[in-house]
Order: sequence, then structure tokens, then C-alpha cells
Amino acid sequence: MSTFYENDSMGYDEIIMTTPQFATNQVFRSREDLVEWVQKLGYSLGVVVVTKRSNKRPCGFVFKVVLICDRGGKYRVQKSSKASGTKKINCPFELEGTYSDEYDAWTLTVICDGHNHQRSQYMEGHAYARRLTDDERSWVAYLTKMNVAPHDNSAYVNTGEQTYFGSTSSVIDDLFGFNQNTAEQTYFTNTARVTEYDFMGLSQHSVTCQKSIDYRTYIGEIPEIFQPYVEDIENVDGDGNCGFRATAVALGYHQNDWASIRRSLIEEMVQYEQLYRLAFNDKNNTVDEYNAVFSSLNWFGKGFAPTQYWMIMPETGYLIANRFNVIFHFISKDNNSSSTIFPLWRGPDQFPEKRIITMALVHSNHYVAVKMQGEFPMGVTQKLWTLNRQTAASEWEQIYQSRQQLYKDWIWKPPVYKVID
Repeated sequence: MSTFYENDSMGYDEIIMTTPQFATNQVFRSREDLVEWVQKLGYSLGVVVVTKRSNKRPCGFVFKVVLICDRGGKYRVQKSSKASGTKKINCPFELEGTYSDEYDAWTLTVICDGHNHQRSQYMEGHAYARRLTDDERSWVAYLTKMNVAPHDNSAYVNTGEQTYFGSTSSVIDDLFGFNQNTAEQTYFTNTARVTEYDFMGLSQHSVTCQKSIDYRTYIGEIPEIFQPYVEDIENVDGDGNCGFRATAVALGYHQNDWASIRRSLIEEMVQYEQLYRLAFNDKNNTVDEYNAVFSSLNWFGKGFAPTQYWMIMPETGYLIANRFNVIFHFISKDNNSSSTIFPLWRGPDQFPEKRIITMALVHSNHYVAVKMQGEFPMGVTQKLWTLNRQTAASEWEQIYQSRQQLYKDWIWKPPVYKVID
């Protein structure tokens, strides 16, 4: 176990190591997210980052936070008959998190990335590493509710694996002397069938959790051929940013990260401007679709985004596929317009993980994120991709040809006539 407390008489003026990993262009949706990101990164690097101070406006809103190494600052000597030590050795490491009114987001600035001490090799000796996670705190609250003695909580918290209820089957066995069986549970909790217990009478009954509200609301807006493969649907705020919100959710982020999605797509268009001009504009440049798409991305204001800043499809779909290295699957009931958008520049060999994200247009004016399962059918390839893809990217269509054919067959199925006698 590493030593965290040094004698106060030692000198630590020399920079011994640096941590440049904290330099980032990442945008955070809240102060809590920023601090959490910094502390997790610090933990992985063998340093503990704490809050030095927070600056507030007269209304009480925190607009700036200063973060330092927990070994920063100087120990205040107090009169005592006992010899004392301290972990404070005036480490100069300092970060500053700042809130932007313009973008409604937080950014991080590195003031000093140097430390006057070595990194800790064994972080489990530090109080930060012994903090309970959110799940563990919930479990402690649950154990308290079940009248488990406080001194027994730690033993139960560190036992077993998390289940559907956030508790552990081994702990349940330990506490009540029976097994908890969980079956038919999916990735989300919308279709889980679980066994629930009446702890007072130790009776059990089966409970089937219903589909999510978003699923029930929008499943009718999904073309019938895709419906059996829809695992879940997540709605997002309808503020004119819904396309970018749904993209963030489909990629695994929070819908409030819509501004980061917009910025990333702007960077994509700037980086590959000439390629996108060739792809989006007609040969005679009579229609400047490139500038139209670029302008539609450039909105970071508060409130409802005006219509000129709404997502333009399918062009934005190609930006998403290329920027985030995914296959963008777009589904819609409007004119059988479901499509599959493969990356334009890179082929399957350059993608260790061939990830497909799905977004649906519902009610002809709103986007939602869709989680698909199994070997679901895939929409058709559009002419824009066929005409502008590079040679390496041509292999994408070969891989998913059979799944795209399922959708084509469904579209082109002949009408069924009912014979009336």
C-alpha cells in the first residue's frame, strides 16, 4: 500500500511528473459530469483530484470550479504535543472548469499539469477508492430498509453480482434463505420477466414488466417489417434539435449532448470539405447543398431551434457514419424511404467493430432513437453513396446485401387482390 502522508518538513518544489491526459476538447453538460470525468481519469493515473473552490453568481449558480491534486496546498501548523504529518505538499497541479452561457455547457482548462510527487501505485489505500458507488449506496439504503444492522452492510454490499433489482442473489439467499430466479430479461428493463417477493410473508409471484412508454407510443410509426426487431425506442425533446439528440442517444450518449454532435459534424465537414462538396453538390454546382447542410449544423442557441437548423437527411446521415465510424440505419414510413447509410471513405476492414445505429422519423417531423435486435432487415442504399463512395467502401453493400434484400422484397411485394364471389 502506498504512503499518502508525508512529514511536513520535507520539500517538494521540483516537478516530478506531468499528467497531460487532462487536456481535452470535450464538452460537458454539467459541472457534475466534468468533475466525475476528471476524478475517474485521475484515479486511473494514480492521482486524486479534489475541488479547491467554486465560484458562484449572486443567484447561487456555480459558473466556475477550480480542481487541484489532493496533495496541493500547505498544511496549517497547529500547536500540539504530538508529532503530525500531512499529505499536503503544495502540489501545483490545477484545473479550471468553466460554464459557457452561449453553449450551455462546461469546458475544462489545464492551468498546470505538473505534480511534485510520484503517482500512487496502489489507489485502494486512499479514501477516494473506498467511496461507495451509486449502486452500492442504493443497496445500503435497501438493506437499511430491511432492518439489516449497519455493521453488516459492508459485507453484503461487496458480495455477489448486480441483478435486475440492483441487489444480489447471494445476499438475498443469505438474508432470507431462498433463491431469486430471473428469466427472460432483455438489455433494457422494458420486457423483463422477474420473480418478485413479498418479504414479509416470503411469498413469491411472477411479474411481467411492460414495454416502455416510448415504445408503445411510437412502434406504430415504425414500418411493419422492422417492428418485430425493435427492442426499445427512446424519445427525445422536440426542440428542433431532435435529430441530433436522437443521434447522441443512439451512439450511447445523453440526449443533452446534442451540441457536441453538431460540433463534431461541423468539424467533419471542414476536414473533408472538398470531398463533401463533390458528394453533396450537383456537377454544375447549381445547388449548393454543402453550404445548406453546413448552415443547418451551426446552431447552439437556447430554446427552440428554427427550422433552418433542423437535421437535413440523408446528407447528415453520411456525416454521422463517417465521423463516428458507424453504419447509419434510417427508417421511416414516409414513401418507403428507409435507407442504410454506409461510410463513404473507409471499408469494412478498417472497422474492428461493425456497429449499426438506428434512428426513425416519426409523424413526419420528429426523430427518435431505436434499439434493434437480431439480424433485422436494412433499408436500401441511396444513389448518393453509390456515386461517391471510394473503392474500399464498396464492400459494405456486399456484407449486408441479404438483409437489404429483405426490405426490398417487402417494398416490391405485389398487391394482394381479394376475390369477391
